[in-house]
Amino acid sequence: MSTDLPELDTMDDYIEYILGDVAPYGEDLYETEFFIEKRWVEISDRDDDTNIVLHIFGEDGNYMRVVNGNISTGSWSTLENSSNTMLINEGGRYELFDKVFMNGDFMILKKHRNQHTPIIGSKYFFIARESLVKQDDTVMSWLDIMELWYNVYRLNNFWIAAVVLIIIFGIFLVLLSTI
Repeated sequence: MSTDLPELDTMDDYIEYILGDVAPYGEDLYETEFFIEKRWVEISDRDDDTNIVLHIFGEDGNYMRVVNGNISTGSWSTLENSSNTMLINEGGRYELFDKVFMNGDFMILKKHRNQHTPIIGSKYFFIARESLVKQDDTVMSWLDIMELWYNVYRLNNFWIAAVVLIIIFGIFLVLLSTI
């Protein structure tokens, strides 16, 4: 089983490829300790997008979006009957998102809409913990961030393999001791 990423064209392609491997290691939106009061940087594969967009979800339901230092505010909430659906209100505009993946470093949401309708940009809202992907005033390239996200799978796969090897080695030692 290879842990190398194939060469793909877009961030959406990478998200869809990686998601199958990392999904078991994700959390649910009701586990707010993974995203509340953290600084999240929006990730885009658009070459013409040079903005640094920061998102902060407050514990009290306040939401802040900061584009190159310019702040707009709003609110966020999850739907009571769906722990993995988030409503974001920014400047009187409401958007409904479904969680695709979330852990303490990455959050990927998908706008609730017909995904076959062409739009400009990604069909995913991909944000990453600022301290992980930004140094000084520079955000890592989106391809490097895809590699970082895929490390969730690589690292978990490594530990699972290590435990299996230890168990096999233990069984081997027990069998040797009975001879």
